[in-house]
Amino acid sequence: MFDINNNQDPNQEAIKSNQPANPSSGSIKKNDAIDISGTKEPEDIFSNIQDPVLTNNESVNPAMAVIQKPSSSIIKKIAFALIIFVVIFGIGIGSWYAYRYFTNNKKTNNDFVLQNQEHKASPQKISQVESAERPSVKLPFSDNKKDELDQKANQLAVNMLQGQKQKIENQATSTVLASSTEKEQPSTTTIKLPKNIPLPATNTQAVAGEDNDQDKLTNFEEKLLGTNPDNKDTDGDGYDDYSELIAGYDPLHAVVKLSKSPSVKFAKIGLLKFMMPNSWQLEAGLNGIVKINTGTLITIIANVSIYSDSYSLQDWILKQNPAWSASDISMINNDLGLESYYSPDKNKAWILSDNTLYEFSYNINTSPTDDFRSLFGLLLKHIKEAQ
Repeated sequence: MFDINNNQDPNQEAIKSNQPANPSSGSIKKNDAIDISGTKEPEDIFSNIQDPVLTNNESVNPAMAVIQKPSSSIIKKIAFALIIFVVIFGIGIGSWYAYRYFTNNKKTNNDFVLQNQEHKASPQKISQVESAERPSVKLPFSDNKKDELDQKANQLAVNMLQGQKQKIENQATSTVLASSTEKEQPSTTTIKLPKNIPLPATNTQAVAGEDNDQDKLTNFEEKLLGTNPDNKDTDGDGYDDYSELIAGYDPLHAVVKLSKSPSVKFAKIGLLKFMMPNSWQLEAGLNGIVKINTGTLITIIANVSIYSDSYSLQDWILKQNPAWSASDISMINNDLGLESYYSPDKNKAWILSDNTLYEFSYNINTSPTDDFRSLFGLLLKHIKEAQ
């Protein structure tokens, strides 16, 4: 049997120790083989394989592959390229901002120069432009006639000034005379009220209008409503005409709402609508004042204003009229449940809706009869919000 321990191949020992084999030893050389002619041996398969070429005197460790780190020169090149990119980008941004700044300053300077040029324009040039824009008007009379009219206008102005001066002197003289004699001189000046200010009731002796059937509606009111002045229950439903009107029903037709009657309408005043006869008309005045024309001397004035006080409506009314007490003014029940009050004589009424105050005044003026007292109450009773 073979002795394995003493007869090992020196080449095997060289491989284990990672040392080249000793060529002087008696081991089999690399290219030594048993060559049997005519037979293809296994070692012939690897005969064309060449050993790897080692460079820079480096040895290859067959047990592991060596991983090489990137060179430091490559890192430096990449860093340099990034620095160049940042510098170029910064130059571009700075150039853009410089361009914007320059163009804005240039525009401002141009505007300033143009304004200076306009201010420095000659008066002759400006007058030429104005004359070109102003259309030429041909007067219907000659220059002599124009001069004559100018003289008359001047003379009229002088006369007016002299008249005012004389009037002032006369007033001063009359004042001195009055103070010296200590006698009051009655004023003869007549003050004309503007159209939108209601005239006070001048006829305090006006009598109530005729009411043949005694249903609280005057004959004039029944004429406007179309009811029978000689029959207190025109539609024969068991309710008198006045009670049906206050309840909101048509006195001409049983069980028909008053809003469906052709004899009445809702007129808008401010943000509310008020019921009135179809023949009554509204006339708008100034500063929120509306006049209701009844077709007679009697008028109703509505004044709409902003209510900014913190008082209740009742307290506000008493504050405006210190001579009245809370028992003097009476509450009005209306369809919207708004706070409403009558004055003691019922010639005035106030209705407060949110922050809007409606003040109504019933003016007889010079009428010999008081004909629309019930219709005035109807107007204050049936109210609805304007759409």
